[in-house]
Amino acid sequence: MQRSPSFAYRVHGGPPLGQDSEASGIVHELGHVLGAGWVDAEALDEWFCEQGHQIKDYLVWEKLHEGLQIELRVTVGEESVCSLKGVDSMFRRRLLSIPPNDANAFAMHTLIRQSADSVLIESGDSTVSVQTNWSMVADLFRESLVESETRYWLKQALGLLGMLDGPVSQLPAIGKYWEFHSRLFHRFSSTDGTPYPSGGTFPHMGSEPVAPVFKPPMTDNILRLAKPPKKLKLQLATGLDDVLGSRRSLRPQKPSPLTATELGALLHASFYPLRLIDHEPTSPSSYEASKRPYPSGGGMHPLELYLLVSQPGQHGLPNGLYHYRLREHLLEALPSNEAELSKLARATIADWPVSITLFATARLGRTGWKYEAVTFRLIYAEWGALLQTLHLNATALGLSLSGLGSLPASLFSRVSQVDYNAEPLIGLAALCGPASETTSK
Repeated sequence: MQRSPSFAYRVHGGPPLGQDSEASGIVHELGHVLGAGWVDAEALDEWFCEQGHQIKDYLVWEKLHEGLQIELRVTVGEESVCSLKGVDSMFRRRLLSIPPNDANAFAMHTLIRQSADSVLIESGDSTVSVQTNWSMVADLFRESLVESETRYWLKQALGLLGMLDGPVSQLPAIGKYWEFHSRLFHRFSSTDGTPYPSGGTFPHMGSEPVAPVFKPPMTDNILRLAKPPKKLKLQLATGLDDVLGSRRSLRPQKPSPLTATELGALLHASFYPLRLIDHEPTSPSSYEASKRPYPSGGGMHPLELYLLVSQPGQHGLPNGLYHYRLREHLLEALPSNEAELSKLARATIADWPVSITLFATARLGRTGWKYEAVTFRLIYAEWGALLQTLHLNATALGLSLSGLGSLPASLFSRVSQVDYNAEPLIGLAALCGPASETTSK
């Protein structure tokens, strides 16, 4: 028979109560109890009763739990079992009532990682983060004649959270379409799916400046692009209903080059900044931004475009890799190796004659400077918006464009010499000129 564990609480984040003065007053009172650190759960229960608080007090307590801001510590005697961030107010009572867990493995969506001198156990199936130590994890499934009390209660807690395989998990089946990394990404980029800070928290404000709104020049070897002439401007003015109705992902079956004027018109209409937005010097959270033809989370616009020219044609560009310097509307010819460029072209897995492949990267020093947890979700949403903008303008210009599902991120970083950690590859699209024989989707 295992001894029952002891529990203690503390608040690990500011209460999400807005301007509710009555609720804030109760939190202030709670702060006298919780502000000093860990508070014994039974003592906290007694405090609630002694103060004669009404139901609203408990609603505030529940709201702190719902905001994933309460941390619960579990101990047996003098030994620590774990601490849990993001639990609901009934977790400790459920933990004491469930049958013993006989699981001998972690569930498929469980993640174990080092955090300072502790171990964090997390899951794409739970909003809770469990903190313990390596010796506890190593001992978790070890065969033993006598079950240690700390191991028993850690298994009980992990099983209750669905982090172990076994009958105790109270979570529903999640379906066969979730993969491990996809589940984790979705959970931890959800604003209500993690006990960690999320959203526009400005995590790096004060420690480092935001990345500049435009990427600094990469080389002096440039090719200037013309802005759209009157004829192409008229084409770009095609009604939205028309281009939406006729947009297709077009894949020419024969070489279909485009002209330098058409390329310049597409880039200018889709990516060129419409105006600059200055920062407010007196506001530390202000930053320079730009207005562009597609939306971006917080107006950060981290995306950059690179062009791989692999089919010489009327555009007049030699085969090679280029960066679009959008502020000046020109292309920077990057140093390249023919063998590496051929490898990069093959890695796009486009099985039709592509004139130009567009590579979109994201400068994390823009969006990541302002946002936590949701940074990549915002970036991928922005790439979708830019891809649709490119599609609609290509349709208006009579060009062939198709998004690509491949993402040779490491290879692109090596060939382009763009730092993977600061500016990773986000998406690709294949661009060709007008084509009479195409496949479409």
